[in-house]
Amino acid sequence: MTTTVKEVPLKTFPFTGNRELSKRWYLATNAYLRVNPKIFDTDEKKVLYALGLMTEGSAQCWAEDFYVAAESATITSTVTGLTTIKADYGKWEDFVTAFMQAFSPVDTKGAAMNKLSTWKMRAGTPASTHIATMNNYISRAEITDFETKKTFLIQSLDNDLVTGLFNSGLANAATYADLTQNILAQENNMNTLKAIQRRNNNNRRTQNNYTQNNNNPRYVPRAKDPNAMDVDSTDIRP
Repeated sequence: MTTTVKEVPLKTFPFTGNRELSKRWYLATNAYLRVNPKIFDTDEKKVLYALGLMTEGSAQCWAEDFYVAAESATITSTVTGLTTIKADYGKWEDFVTAFMQAFSPVDTKGAAMNKLSTWKMRAGTPASTHIATMNNYISRAEITDFETKKTFLIQSLDNDLVTGLFNSGLANAATYADLTQNILAQENNMNTLKAIQRRNNNNRRTQNNYTQNNNNPRYVPRAKDPNAMDVDSTDIRP
Protein backbone atom coordinates (compact mmCIF):
# COMPACT_ATOMS: atom_id res chain seq x y z
CA MET A 1 0.00 0.00 0.00
CA THR A 2 1.40 3.38 -1.05
CA THR A 3 1.33 6.12 1.56
CA THR A 4 0.91 9.67 0.28
CA VAL A 5 3.38 12.11 1.79
CA LYS A 6 1.62 15.23 3.01
CA GLU A 7 3.37 18.53 2.39
CA VAL A 8 3.86 20.99 5.24
CA PRO A 9 2.91 24.30 3.54
CA LEU A 10 5.52 26.53 5.15
CA LYS A 11 5.67 29.86 3.35
CA THR A 12 8.58 30.78 1.08
CA PHE A 13 8.83 33.21 -1.86
CA PRO A 14 10.58 33.78 -5.22
CA PHE A 15 14.02 35.37 -5.24
CA THR A 16 14.85 38.05 -7.81
CA GLY A 17 18.44 38.80 -6.87
CA ASN A 18 17.80 41.51 -4.27
CA ARG A 19 20.80 41.19 -1.97
CA GLU A 20 18.96 42.67 0.99
CA LEU A 21 16.47 39.78 0.85
CA SER A 22 18.97 36.99 0.17
CA LYS A 23 19.38 35.84 3.75
CA ARG A 24 15.64 35.97 4.42
CA TRP A 25 14.96 33.97 1.26
CA TYR A 26 17.54 31.35 2.15
CA LEU A 27 16.21 30.94 5.70
CA ALA A 28 12.61 30.61 4.49
CA THR A 29 13.50 28.18 1.72
CA ASN A 30 15.76 26.08 3.91
CA ALA A 31 13.07 25.89 6.59
CA TYR A 32 10.55 24.68 4.00
CA LEU A 33 12.94 21.95 2.86
CA ARG A 34 13.67 20.87 6.43
CA VAL A 35 10.02 20.43 7.41
CA ASN A 36 9.38 18.35 4.28
CA PRO A 37 12.25 15.81 4.47
CA LYS A 38 10.27 12.98 2.87
CA ILE A 39 9.53 15.09 -0.21
CA PHE A 40 12.99 16.61 -0.57
CA ASP A 41 14.99 13.52 0.36
CA THR A 42 17.97 14.17 -1.93
CA ASP A 43 20.33 17.08 -2.48
CA GLU A 44 19.28 17.28 -6.11
CA LYS A 45 15.62 17.79 -5.21
CA LYS A 46 16.53 20.54 -2.76
CA VAL A 47 18.72 22.36 -5.27
CA LEU A 48 16.16 22.06 -8.07
CA TYR A 49 13.42 23.40 -5.83
CA ALA A 50 15.54 26.42 -4.89
CA LEU A 51 16.48 27.07 -8.51
CA GLY A 52 12.80 26.91 -9.42
CA LEU A 53 12.22 29.96 -7.22
CA MET A 54 14.87 31.99 -9.05
CA THR A 55 12.93 33.02 -12.15
CA GLU A 56 13.40 36.80 -12.33
CA GLY A 57 16.09 39.45 -12.37
CA SER A 58 19.75 38.68 -11.78
CA ALA A 59 18.78 35.53 -9.88
CA GLN A 60 17.33 34.08 -13.08
CA CYS A 61 20.63 34.60 -14.95
CA TRP A 62 22.56 33.00 -12.11
CA ALA A 63 20.18 30.04 -12.01
CA GLU A 64 20.47 29.52 -15.77
CA ASP A 65 24.27 29.37 -15.49
CA PHE A 66 23.92 26.88 -12.65
CA TYR A 67 21.55 24.72 -14.71
CA VAL A 68 23.97 24.67 -17.67
CA ALA A 69 26.93 23.74 -15.50
CA ALA A 70 24.99 21.01 -13.71
CA GLU A 71 23.58 19.49 -16.90
CA SER A 72 27.01 19.58 -18.57
CA ALA A 73 28.79 17.73 -15.76
CA THR A 74 30.82 14.74 -16.88
CA ILE A 75 31.88 11.48 -15.30
CA THR A 76 34.81 9.29 -16.30
CA SER A 77 34.58 5.53 -15.93
CA THR A 78 37.39 4.04 -13.88
CA VAL A 79 36.99 0.82 -15.86
CA THR A 80 36.84 1.97 -19.48
CA GLY A 81 38.26 5.46 -19.08
CA LEU A 82 35.39 6.82 -21.14
CA THR A 83 33.90 10.20 -20.22
CA THR A 84 30.16 10.71 -20.41
CA ILE A 85 27.82 13.57 -19.58
CA LYS A 86 25.81 13.05 -16.42
CA ALA A 87 23.85 15.82 -14.72
CA ASP A 88 25.17 16.66 -11.27
CA TYR A 89 23.59 19.38 -9.13
CA GLY A 90 25.96 18.76 -6.24
CA LYS A 91 25.26 18.91 -2.53
CA TRP A 92 22.80 21.32 -0.96
CA GLU A 93 25.54 22.77 1.24
CA ASP A 94 27.65 23.59 -1.83
CA PHE A 95 24.68 25.27 -3.49
CA VAL A 96 24.11 27.43 -0.39
CA THR A 97 27.79 28.44 -0.33
CA ALA A 98 27.70 29.45 -3.99
CA PHE A 99 24.43 31.33 -3.49
CA MET A 100 25.76 33.28 -0.52
CA GLN A 101 28.92 34.23 -2.38
CA ALA A 102 26.84 35.57 -5.26
CA PHE A 103 24.04 37.36 -3.40
CA SER A 104 25.17 38.24 0.14
CA PRO A 105 24.65 41.96 0.87
CA VAL A 106 27.75 43.99 0.13
CA ASP A 107 27.36 46.11 3.26
CA THR A 108 24.53 44.89 5.47
CA LYS A 109 25.32 47.27 8.31
CA GLY A 110 25.67 50.31 6.08
CA ALA A 111 22.49 49.51 4.14
CA ALA A 112 20.57 49.12 7.40
CA MET A 113 21.86 52.46 8.69
CA ASN A 114 20.73 54.12 5.49
CA LYS A 115 17.26 52.60 5.88
CA LEU A 116 17.06 53.79 9.49
CA SER A 117 17.88 57.33 8.39
CA THR A 118 15.23 57.49 5.67
CA TRP A 119 12.44 55.04 6.59
CA LYS A 120 9.10 56.64 7.47
CA MET A 121 5.90 55.15 8.82
CA ARG A 122 3.50 54.64 5.95
CA ALA A 123 -0.13 55.76 6.10
CA GLY A 124 -2.40 52.99 7.31
CA THR A 125 0.47 50.87 8.64
CA PRO A 126 -0.14 49.65 12.22
CA ALA A 127 2.49 50.79 14.72
CA SER A 128 3.29 47.16 15.57
CA THR A 129 4.22 46.43 11.93
CA HIS A 130 6.31 49.59 11.64
CA ILE A 131 8.16 48.84 14.89
CA ALA A 132 8.93 45.30 13.67
CA THR A 133 10.46 46.74 10.49
CA MET A 134 12.53 49.25 12.43
CA ASN A 135 13.71 46.56 14.84
CA ASN A 136 14.93 44.52 11.89
CA TYR A 137 17.00 47.44 10.59
CA ILE A 138 18.29 48.24 14.08
CA SER A 139 19.44 44.66 14.52
CA ARG A 140 21.16 44.59 11.12
CA ALA A 141 22.84 47.91 11.86
CA GLU A 142 24.11 46.41 15.13
CA ILE A 143 22.80 49.31 17.22
CA THR A 144 22.49 48.58 20.94
CA ASP A 145 22.46 52.06 22.51
CA PHE A 146 18.98 52.98 23.78
CA GLU A 147 19.14 56.69 22.94
CA THR A 148 20.22 55.97 19.37
CA LYS A 149 17.46 53.42 18.87
CA LYS A 150 14.95 55.81 20.42
CA THR A 151 15.99 58.65 18.09
CA PHE A 152 15.70 56.53 14.96
CA LEU A 153 12.33 55.09 15.99
CA ILE A 154 10.66 58.35 17.01
CA GLN A 155 11.82 60.29 13.94
CA SER A 156 10.35 57.55 11.73
CA LEU A 157 6.85 57.77 13.24
CA ASP A 158 3.78 59.53 11.89
CA ASN A 159 3.71 63.21 12.94
CA ASP A 160 0.40 62.90 14.80
CA LEU A 161 1.71 59.89 16.71
CA VAL A 162 4.89 61.76 17.70
CA THR A 163 2.88 64.77 18.87
CA GLY A 164 0.62 62.53 20.92
CA LEU A 165 3.59 60.75 22.49
CA PHE A 166 5.17 63.97 23.75
CA ASN A 167 1.90 65.60 24.80
CA SER A 168 0.93 62.53 26.83
CA GLY A 169 4.39 62.05 28.33
CA LEU A 170 4.68 58.56 26.88
CA ALA A 171 7.86 59.53 25.03
CA ASN A 172 9.65 59.51 28.39
CA ALA A 173 10.48 55.79 28.57
CA ALA A 174 13.25 54.20 30.60
CA THR A 175 13.96 51.39 28.13
CA TYR A 176 13.48 50.66 24.45
CA ALA A 177 10.93 47.96 25.28
CA ASP A 178 8.95 50.50 27.34
CA LEU A 179 9.08 52.97 24.47
CA THR A 180 7.63 50.50 21.96
CA GLN A 181 4.85 49.61 24.39
CA ASN A 182 4.10 53.30 24.94
CA ILE A 183 3.88 53.84 21.19
CA LEU A 184 1.35 51.03 20.91
CA ALA A 185 -0.61 52.49 23.84
CA GLN A 186 -0.62 55.95 22.25
CA GLU A 187 -1.81 54.53 18.94
CA ASN A 188 -4.63 52.73 20.76
CA ASN A 189 -5.61 55.95 22.57
CA MET A 190 -5.68 57.86 19.29
CA ASN A 191 -7.77 55.19 17.59
CA THR A 192 -10.22 55.21 20.50
CA LEU A 193 -10.50 59.02 20.33
CA LYS A 194 -11.08 58.90 16.57
CA ALA A 195 -13.81 56.28 17.04
CA ILE A 196 -15.55 58.48 19.63
CA GLN A 197 -15.30 61.51 17.34
CA ARG A 198 -16.77 59.57 14.42
CA ARG A 199 -19.63 58.37 16.60
CA ASN A 200 -20.33 61.92 17.82
CA ASN A 201 -20.25 63.25 14.27
CA ASN A 202 -22.69 60.56 13.16
CA ASN A 203 -25.02 61.42 16.06
CA ARG A 204 -24.78 65.12 15.20
CA ARG A 205 -25.66 64.45 11.55
CA THR A 206 -28.60 62.31 12.62
CA GLN A 207 -29.86 65.08 14.93
CA ASN A 208 -29.48 67.70 12.17
CA ASN A 209 -31.46 65.55 9.76
CA TYR A 210 -34.21 65.09 12.36
CA THR A 211 -34.38 68.84 13.05
CA GLN A 212 -34.43 69.66 9.34
CA ASN A 213 -37.25 67.22 8.72
CA ASN A 214 -39.27 68.72 11.57
CA ASN A 215 -38.81 72.21 10.13
CA ASN A 216 -40.21 71.27 6.73
CA PRO A 217 -43.58 73.03 5.95
CA ARG A 218 -46.59 70.89 6.71
CA TYR A 219 -50.20 71.29 5.59
CA VAL A 220 -52.48 72.09 8.52
CA PRO A 221 -56.24 72.22 7.81
CA ARG A 222 -57.90 75.54 8.77
CA ALA A 223 -59.87 75.37 11.96
CA LYS A 224 -63.59 75.23 11.41
CA ASP A 225 -65.78 78.05 12.82
CA PRO A 226 -68.19 76.35 15.21
CA ASN A 227 -70.82 79.10 14.54
CA ALA A 228 -70.77 78.72 10.76
CA MET A 229 -73.75 76.99 9.13
CA ASP A 230 -73.08 73.98 7.00
CA VAL A 231 -74.38 74.25 3.44
CA ASP A 232 -74.62 71.00 1.61
CA SER A 233 -75.98 72.39 -1.64
CA THR A 234 -77.63 75.48 -3.19
CA ASP A 235 -80.92 75.25 -5.03
CA ILE A 236 -81.43 78.17 -7.40
CA ARG A 237 -84.87 78.35 -9.01
CA PRO A 238 -86.11 80.91 -11.53
